[in-house]
Amino acid sequence: MKTKYARFLVPLIFMAADYTAIVAAENLALWLRNWNVVYRIPSAYIYIWVPLIFFVFLARSRIYTKMQPLLDSVRQVFSAVIYGVVSCIVLLFLFKESIALSRLYAILFAIFRNGSVWIDLMYLVKTVKAVFFRKGAY
Repeated sequence: MKTKYARFLVPLIFMAADYTAIVAAENLALWLRNWNVVYRIPSAYIYIWVPLIFFVFLARSRIYTKMQPLLDSVRQVFSAVIYGVVSCIVLLFLFKESIALSRLYAILFAIFRNGSVWIDLMYLVKTVKAVFFRKGAY
């Protein structure tokens, strides 16, 4: 593929992978949390509000638009994820779900989200470089 398409496709690929990682991390944390007591979270929170919050913080750190060294990307993604997790906990309180707010769920979600972001970032950076920026691609 030509690099002129990469300018538009690479951010979309990263955003789609991040959305999948966010939803998967949240569902995994909720599934592990529900092993003894059922804890319900509205679907709008899982599929709309949480990804939206994370995308705001990830966009603020310019992850999707600025190519930078991997260590800097990891550092900025980590801080964006921490701010996102704190904001999601605040959002649970605003949605009146604070009565059932589980510390175990919040901790599991933070761990799974950080892990999924790092795995997602490492895999996608290698894949995107191999597909879009290999020799002879232009």
